[in-house]
Amino acid sequence: MKPFKTASLLALAVGLGPLLASASGAQAQNAAPRDPMRADAAAQIDVPVQTGTAPVPPSDAPMSVPLKTTNYPVPEGAIFVAPNGKAANDGKTPDAPTTVQRAVETAPVGATIVFRGGIYRGVDNVRIAKKLTLQAYPNEKPWLWGSIPVQGFTRDDNAARVPVWRHDAWPHSFPFTWGREYLDPAYPMAGLLDMVWVGDKYLSQVGALDQMGPGQFFVDAQNKRLYLGDDPTGKTVEATAHRRAFTLQTVDKTALAAAPPHIQARAATFDTNSDPSGTQIRGLGFARYADFAGQMSAPGLVIEDCTFAWNGQLGLSLSMHVDQIRGVPPRGMIVRGNTFMCNGRTGFHASHIFGATVENNTFAYNNVERFRAAWDAAGLKIVYTPNLILRRNLAERNYATGLWLDISVDNAVVTHNLVRHNQGIGIFFEISRGAIIAYNIAHDNGAGIQISNASRARVWNNTLVNNNTAFFVQQWKRLNTDPWTIAGIRPGAQYLTRDNEFVNNLVAIIGKKVTWPLVVISGDGGGSSDKMSRMEGNRYFVGPGADVPAFARWAAEGTPEGPILTLADFQRETGLDVGAIDQSPAIFVDAANGDFRLAGGTLAEEGAALPLELTQVSKAEDALPTPNPELAGARWFPASVGAGIGAN
Repeated sequence: MKPFKTASLLALAVGLGPLLASASGAQAQNAAPRDPMRADAAAQIDVPVQTGTAPVPPSDAPMSVPLKTTNYPVPEGAIFVAPNGKAANDGKTPDAPTTVQRAVETAPVGATIVFRGGIYRGVDNVRIAKKLTLQAYPNEKPWLWGSIPVQGFTRDDNAARVPVWRHDAWPHSFPFTWGREYLDPAYPMAGLLDMVWVGDKYLSQVGALDQMGPGQFFVDAQNKRLYLGDDPTGKTVEATAHRRAFTLQTVDKTALAAAPPHIQARAATFDTNSDPSGTQIRGLGFARYADFAGQMSAPGLVIEDCTFAWNGQLGLSLSMHVDQIRGVPPRGMIVRGNTFMCNGRTGFHASHIFGATVENNTFAYNNVERFRAAWDAAGLKIVYTPNLILRRNLAERNYATGLWLDISVDNAVVTHNLVRHNQGIGIFFEISRGAIIAYNIAHDNGAGIQISNASRARVWNNTLVNNNTAFFVQQWKRLNTDPWTIAGIRPGAQYLTRDNEFVNNLVAIIGKKVTWPLVVISGDGGGSSDKMSRMEGNRYFVGPGADVPAFARWAAEGTPEGPILTLADFQRETGLDVGAIDQSPAIFVDAANGDFRLAGGTLAEEGAALPLELTQVSKAEDALPTPNPELAGARWFPASVGAGIGAN
């Protein structure tokens, strides 16, 4: 291995420092890795919600987001809707469509509602109270927008320091209703969920009229006025008018009585007489809603081939799996083949979706409004969800963490995901217990894979390239005191970092300077050794042009945490990773273009033998179609089982 440079050791010696530096050169996000769920975190933040300027959307965030072309069979008896549908129509034929609201209200249980192509406006918090299938008409693309066209602007040269254009009698405003802990003090306006487009340009919101300038807008809720900083003459103006498209929730009253208090409080407003279990939503696009496209909770829910883009907070929110509360075998939700892009805070957020499968989705460019990245923002964030399957997803260029599993996401299987160019952590497993994190590719993230206050994570056979640190493990000074999650209906983690494994992973830095060691095992003032039960069979490559400050950061019991310069030093001091081998950096087929399959003949040694669970995961994955050939790069089996890393 190339000797590590020591210029950055002083920074390592004085503390944890900025870990979450963007691999693409963006400014580091906040300081050291921290506990995003600390009880006193909100008290430490004083965010003036009503002042300041919202961030200009990043220049690389696409204004136009695609919706798949689908061709679902149309069953007999389907009900048809269209943007120009009439409530007087029964929707029984494609040529006489009805409205979305009437179709949902009048359709019998189990019916299919077919959406003709075009832009639907005015779909506002439609409640789905029975099992339905909502799907696109064959080869057409229906979009549901939460915005409406706005006309009738008057130039006003006196209202602000610059000329502005005023629309009177504007009835809509979307003030912030969440906790201030969600906000980054640098971007206080993220919490206001109004959105405005002039032509194809997305304007930035300000909190006061005297802050107006070109490319900005202001909502004067008190006087019901909308102000633009750009001249709308000859252009289409769209502004958000609706919070969400659909609400789909149910809960069993008997089961609810056995749930913990915070679940009972959340379910107090649910419709306990509805049962939308088994509902399917597929092939639809959702954009420009103030909060999110939908808030949904039902066993057996399927969300497939949809697009969720440019919504104010979340693309989609799923929660409260009723089967989990009942304690019966779950009918797991399925989230498959969707696109979550350019949403204000998080692309996909879920809690209590027991036994869900989330596969073949794209999570990209989320957190465009720059909510607090270390609190909640991500491409995907899932909490309180045992037995999750998260596989074959693409998470890239999120202005936060890519894939985040937090708070009792126990016994998760996270495999064959491609996670790249995220400004935060690639894959984050936090305050949870039990996971297989295997066969993933994570490159050019702040951290490739991070484990925090979590135990029994088996991190095997991943390819981790050009991350600011490849593998980060930490223990914060906190314990779980919730008796329901410790020993209740669904036992949860103790918030202790213990018994984690890092085996057969390929770690490489190629032509890049990073500011953190390849591996960090942090003890939060304690020792590092109890955080890991196994490290072996890993391969580390540091090639020409690479600059790495140290191999690892580690704390022996009773000693301060500090850097370990070389792999050999790490092996000698810790007794871990004894089988790891340093190799030539010319190992990938085409790393510059994201092809991380190994070039032939670069690894002669075998890794550690695969445990049965990982062999079974691999066999199950092999039976699935491979939508992205790049995902094949994170496989590495010993010769007794299969081929090396990069096997197809």
